[in-house]
Amino acid sequence: MKIVWLLLIGATIIFGKGSSKKINLKKKFPSYKYVLKQFDIEPSYIDDPYFRNFIIKNESKYRRFYLNSLRRGKDFIPLFKNMLVSKGLSHLFIYMSMTESGFQRGVLLE
Repeated sequence: MKIVWLLLIGATIIFGKGSSKKINLKKKFPSYKYVLKQFDIEPSYIDDPYFRNFIIKNESKYRRFYLNSLRRGKDFIPLFKNMLVSKGLSHLFIYMSMTESGFQRGVLLE
C-alpha cells in the first residue's frame, strides 16, 4: 500500500493538485490508472475504503517523505530510471527503492 500511495503522491506533486479531507481520489490523482496498471493492480483499488482512509490519515507525512526523498535522490533518479527502462522495466520501480530507503545514504536492507 505504501508504494502505491507514494506513487500517487508523486503524481500529485508533479501535476500540482491540492489537498482536501473530502477527497475525490480520481480527480486528485489523475494518473492513478496508469500507476496502478504499471504494478498490475486493478484500478478500482483507488475506491477501496482502507486505502482511502490510509491516504486521508497519512497524506502530509508521506508528502514530506516524498519531497525529501526526491531532493536526496535527484542525482541518481535519472540514472536508475534509464537503467530500468533499458531492461524493459517500468520507470516507476525507482520509487520502490525510494520507499525502502528514502534515498538516504548508508541505509542497509536486511
